[in-house]
Amino acid sequence: MKENDLHKLLIILAKKLTKSEYELATHVILALRNSVEFGYHYNEQFLDEAQNFYHKFKNTKTLKRINNIQQNNNIINFTDYKR
Repeated sequence: MKENDLHKLLIILAKKLTKSEYELATHVILALRNSVEFGYHYNEQFLDEAQNFYHKFKNTKTLKRINNIQQNNNIINFTDYKR
């Protein structure tokens, strides 16, 4: 099998997704190869929205306080927190 970007993507998806999620992803990729637009008429529109999805859903972890010292002012020290 020749290694190309599509194969690399399928390997990443296979490692990270469940079987039903992987099947959905492969059906969408197949539809895209057959010129289905999914409501996007411009490539930039899709790329902008894809970046928005990444930042919205990737950064859902809450901050946990690692330093239990109570602060008496309204200044937040971000080094006291971790994801």
